[in-house]
Amino acid sequence: MRLVAFRIKNFRSIVDSGWCNLSADNITGFIGQNESGKTSVLEAQHSFYTKVLDNDYLRSDGQMPVVCCSFEVAPNELAEMFPDEELPKGLTAWLKAHNNRVNLQRAWSSVDASELTLEQAELAALFPDPATIPIPAPKPIPTPAPVAPEEESEDGTTVTPATVELESEAVPAPEVPEETPVKSVLADDFTNALAASIPAFVYFSDFQSLIPNEIDIADITKKNAKVEGLYGALNFLTIIGLKPEDLLGANQRLVESKIESCNKKVTADFHEFWSQHIGKNNKIEIQMQLKHHSTAAGKTKAGEPYLVFWVKDGSEILYPKQRSKGVRWFLSFYLQLKASAILHSDGQVLLIDEPGASLHAKAQEDVLKVFEAIKDKLQILYTTHSPYLIKPETLYRLLAVQRDDEDDEKSATKIFDVHHLGQATTDTMFPVYTLIGADLGGQRVIKDKDNVLLEEPSAFYYLSAFKNLTGESRDIHFLPATGVTKVPVLANLLMGWSIEYGTVVDDDSSGRAVYKDLKHTLYGNNDTEARKHLYKIKDCKGVEDIFSKGDFKKHVIEDNTATLGDSNSEYLKQSASKSPGVSKIVLAYKFYQKVEAGKIKLTDLSKETQSKIAEVMASIVALL
Repeated sequence: MRLVAFRIKNFRSIVDSGWCNLSADNITGFIGQNESGKTSVLEAQHSFYTKVLDNDYLRSDGQMPVVCCSFEVAPNELAEMFPDEELPKGLTAWLKAHNNRVNLQRAWSSVDASELTLEQAELAALFPDPATIPIPAPKPIPTPAPVAPEEESEDGTTVTPATVELESEAVPAPEVPEETPVKSVLADDFTNALAASIPAFVYFSDFQSLIPNEIDIADITKKNAKVEGLYGALNFLTIIGLKPEDLLGANQRLVESKIESCNKKVTADFHEFWSQHIGKNNKIEIQMQLKHHSTAAGKTKAGEPYLVFWVKDGSEILYPKQRSKGVRWFLSFYLQLKASAILHSDGQVLLIDEPGASLHAKAQEDVLKVFEAIKDKLQILYTTHSPYLIKPETLYRLLAVQRDDEDDEKSATKIFDVHHLGQATTDTMFPVYTLIGADLGGQRVIKDKDNVLLEEPSAFYYLSAFKNLTGESRDIHFLPATGVTKVPVLANLLMGWSIEYGTVVDDDSSGRAVYKDLKHTLYGNNDTEARKHLYKIKDCKGVEDIFSKGDFKKHVIEDNTATLGDSNSEYLKQSASKSPGVSKIVLAYKFYQKVEAGKIKLTDLSKETQSKIAEVMASIVALL
């Protein structure tokens, strides 16, 4: 069974999240400001699984929490749950009609009491009512044939008379054993069987899996939870494929050889994920050694085996606890996730709050590598503020979490999926915008000449794509502002730095106002001089209007059924203010990616769009 969606009601700041779908590739990230409710989403799902509800999770209005989780249940999984029982005849058809999704709801009546039920009433109605199931009648007890009483003869012996046959009774027919009726599955049976089959929801704990400096093998064998570093040692052994008993062989040389081979194996695997160096060239190596206690450890421990762990870089060998907090955290994280993927390949839901908060930006990107490596075996739900823990090509993994009123800490939490990111605030979307901004900055786009100043990042991606589509050979460096009102400020800065540039604006009221302002302040209201440096995209209230409506629906919003109204740009403005909404920058970036990947060519677009693109690109080149 796979978790595919959730819905949370009356849990901390969440009044009703509505149904939120998780990413199909098993990695879902939650972005949002502090106090937006990201952690509450993870805690609610953990409570769904553990049944544990903390008083801190309750809302002040007295409403008790309800958490629903939707699971994908394959037909073969049901067959394994109920091999000898009769499921309702309409169940298979119902599951097929609902994409094999079953919703389980946990509702609390008090902090200590909860009930798990089927959330879908129409599904529950398929199961028989226990009151309507007939109770089988008890089998009749056969009456024995009457016999005459025993008599005593004259010599004192007992005579047993023959059985008295009643003339009215016929010889009874041999009994035929009755077939045991097939048990009908009830709604409660179905719910309990599903509950027993759902994957474990595990809340990741920082440093829980930190490998110890030393640990006795006896403590590992006994799984003594009181011993520091037990879980780290167990996870390390799981990853290298050894059991404690494998280390107790009589041939010490073979055991040491095996350990050395395993050290190389785990270090090589760790290097796949941890890309940082210590100094210029040294990379971290993880080492384990088998030792035996000396007599100084006392009579009870003398001679007993124990493990020692080292984290080495170059010539420096240190205990794990002697390493930096960031290295220790990543080791703990790596060990727990890799071991979980081995031990729970049948499924587990990992809930991770702010992974890598103590890591450098490059190391945070390494966290994503671990997620990618285990996503086929485990599901990961994580929260983050960092742009380095999301990727622009996988924005579909994101859910944006924010308060209705960001100035009121008592306001309710709302959750937006990637199709509604346009409704999220700039502060909520900050990691995405920072990511894209960092991406642009990494391209060193500000040159001495051939720069084109644009209104916003979405224009950057569309025009970069158009340059690719037309095969324009001239170097053009598009510089996006963060809104049309910022264009005059940037224009003045570029002029002050003696950087050559042109400016492109939309043909809407804001764009025309900026065009007029720049013409006045920079070019003395001289139309001829202004046209050498300023370009207003004719009849386009937004850069999206360069596309024909058909191309916009097919290649940009990917919805041929959409009703666009007056223009493409107007459709986006209206969509951003209501549900469902879309994000301009996300759509632009996706289009740019498809062009870069060769999935869209100029000939795939209509003649109308091709003509407009050619006109725009020619006008931009003329500015330069």
